[in-house]
Amino acid sequence: MSEIDKYYKNWVDETLSKVKLDEDKKEKLLSSHTKEKEKVTSEFRKLTGLDKKDMGFLFAAIALQCIRQYILGGTIGKVIDKTTRVTHNAPSIIKLEKTLNNKYDKVSKTLENIGKYKTGEEIAKKCKVPYDAITNSSKYNLGLGGLTHRYQTLGHDPLFGIIFGTMNILTDTMTLNDFSSFCVDMEDFSIGEEISTLDVAKNALSSIASDTTRLPKALFSQIVHMKTDEFTKIGLPIPGTTILSGKFKELYLKNYDKICFERDLRTVELQTGFNLMINKIIELVHGLYYDEKLCGDRNLYDAKTIKIILYSNIIASSSNILASYFVNPLGVNYLDIGGIGITFYRIIKDIPFMLSLEKEFIDKKLYLNYRREIENLDMEITSLVNEIIK
Repeated sequence: MSEIDKYYKNWVDETLSKVKLDEDKKEKLLSSHTKEKEKVTSEFRKLTGLDKKDMGFLFAAIALQCIRQYILGGTIGKVIDKTTRVTHNAPSIIKLEKTLNNKYDKVSKTLENIGKYKTGEEIAKKCKVPYDAITNSSKYNLGLGGLTHRYQTLGHDPLFGIIFGTMNILTDTMTLNDFSSFCVDMEDFSIGEEISTLDVAKNALSSIASDTTRLPKALFSQIVHMKTDEFTKIGLPIPGTTILSGKFKELYLKNYDKICFERDLRTVELQTGFNLMINKIIELVHGLYYDEKLCGDRNLYDAKTIKIILYSNIIASSSNILASYFVNPLGVNYLDIGGIGITFYRIIKDIPFMLSLEKEFIDKKLYLNYRREIENLDMEITSLVNEIIK
């Protein structure tokens, strides 16, 4: 019950009790209040309803959103196109590695002068990283292979690799996605005994303490390895997913990797950005058609604008979900994820606003109506009392 409802009911119960009115008459008064409220509610919905001009804006907004979905659709969730990728020892990978090493040479001269010891090229220019080793994997039941080792070693995770991969390079070890670690013989590139991951961290810190230039060199080697692995046929896992459930492992083994994920993030960003741009264009252009004489209260006209944008987003998103299902049973490649996200946001934001606006309009109208009615009744009661006194 709104404040106006409470006010009116209390007024009926308290004020009108001064004059003798039976319950039927009171009920009639309350009933008239309900009818009046329904009338005002109907008036609000009529004033904020979409007319012919508004419908034109609505259809235009839907059309623009659907065109946007078509242009940006079809790529979400697509896996690696191996024809665009190369092998780990391809000439382009070797060239990239050489280019990065040349860039490091310029930096290492500065590091050599600052550091207490020599530069230690065995770290910066290693051709291999320890977490690439797979020999003796079966001996320790690790299940590492050419396709799976990138998902099972934290050094290959684009996020965790910055820490664990760098530690592994400093200490000739590998750390798996269950956080167990193993020594690696870099001479025959084979996996050795298990070692505590805490000891790996301690040994890495000790190595850095003995030569402060080792950390940037190891980090450089880690970054070079990430960049060269990124464009190969099996790519790299999605950042941060190597320690998560097997679903992400299945995704990676189905050739959905870091580059695919980054492409989809850019697509969702474009979907979101263009959705917001279209909404803003509709809002601004529709606002230009406001005429106080014809349209009345600006707040009510703005409510129409909000309805146009909300309805267009809901219709476009609903049609996209249906189209995605029929075009692709998995419902992924053509999904307008960015647009659907904006639609949910607008539902959460706009519907409470519209309800609040409706309540404010109704309460204001009822207050004015009943204020006049109460004043008239007060005058009648005063007149009646005066006559009785006389």
